[in-house]
Amino acid sequence: MPFEPFHLALPILDFVGILSLAALSVLLYRAYRISGNSLFLYFFTGFTILGLGEFGRFFLFLTIIFTPRPSFFFFFLDHSVALLSQVLEILGFLVIALGYTMELFGKEKALASIIVFQVRRLPLTFPMVNIFSASILVYISLNAFAIYTKNKQSLTLAPLLAFILFLLSNILSILAFLLRDELIVLLSRLVYIAGLYVFLWLALKVGKTP
Repeated sequence: MPFEPFHLALPILDFVGILSLAALSVLLYRAYRISGNSLFLYFFTGFTILGLGEFGRFFLFLTIIFTPRPSFFFFFLDHSVALLSQVLEILGFLVIALGYTMELFGKEKALASIIVFQVRRLPLTFPMVNIFSASILVYISLNAFAIYTKNKQSLTLAPLLAFILFLLSNILSILAFLLRDELIVLLSRLVYIAGLYVFLWLALKVGKTP
C-alpha cells in the first residue's frame, strides 16, 4: 500500500505522545519531591524510559514518510514497533511493575514476584513482545487495583484507569496485527494517549498538594 496522508496520523499521535510523556515525567518527579512517595519515583523513571522509546518510534515514522516504500502497513508491522522501542517499552513497564511490587510486598519479594508472574504468563505465540508487554500491564493493573482497594481514593484510582487504558491499547495493537487493520492501530494510539492524560491529571493533582 502506498503512503497516504492518512498515515500522517500515526507520527502526529506519536509526537503528541512524546510531548505528553515529557510533561508527565517532569510532573511525576515534582509529585515525588512533594509527596515523598517512592512509587512516583518509579512512575517517573518508567515513563521517562517509555518516552525514549516513543521518540525512537517517531523518528522511524519520519523515515518511513520521507522514504518511498511498497507497503506502509507491512513496513509498520516490521519496524514501527522496532526492537529498541519495544525493549524500552518493556523496561519502562517493568520499572513501574517493580515499584508497585515493592509498594505491596516490600523489597525482598519484589523481583521474585515479577519473575514468577512472567514465567507463568509468558506466552509462546507471535507477536511475542506485544503479548509480553500486555502481561506486564496485567500485572501492573492487578497491583494498582490492590492498592486502590486498600484506600479507595481517587489518587489511586487514576493509575488503575491509566494502566487499564495502556493494556487496552496493547490488546488493540495485537488485534491490529492479526486483522491487518490500520484504523485499529490509530485507535490503539488514541487509547494509549488517553492513558497518558489520566496520569497527567494525577501528576498535576499531586503536584498541587501542599
